[in-house]
Amino acid sequence: MNQQLLFWFVLGACYLNLKMLANSFVQGYGRFRYKSFKYKEDQPFFRAEAPSGGEQPEILTRADACWRNDLENIPGFLVAALCGLFCEVPLEVYRALMIIFCAGRTLQTVSLLLAKQPWRFIGFLAGQVATIAMFAWSIRAIL
Repeated sequence: MNQQLLFWFVLGACYLNLKMLANSFVQGYGRFRYKSFKYKEDQPFFRAEAPSGGEQPEILTRADACWRNDLENIPGFLVAALCGLFCEVPLEVYRALMIIFCAGRTLQTVSLLLAKQPWRFIGFLAGQVATIAMFAWSIRAIL
């Protein structure tokens, strides 16, 4: 197995995990800042009152959306990256696609949290293009 490709896979996977962890911190901050907990049993445990109106603050809605979006997109890319690793996609291509995906996911997340378009769409599109390109390069490498 190509150790340089493996290095970039591990680096990318670690980065994406840390990016999702950062979003968890945003959610935790929002829950404590606004005393808006998702489950009934959390309110007495954290000595918080139930939020009025039943709606959570916008930052929590956006952080939840970031989490779901990551769960929809990151696993697919990691599968594509594993395909690229096993098919030994050229290192320059592999590294570029890993960086593009990670940067795109970061841009999409930050833009969603800050309500910034068209940056959110650009970040999403970069991630999708990187995923499709990684699968395409993997297929090309084994043909």
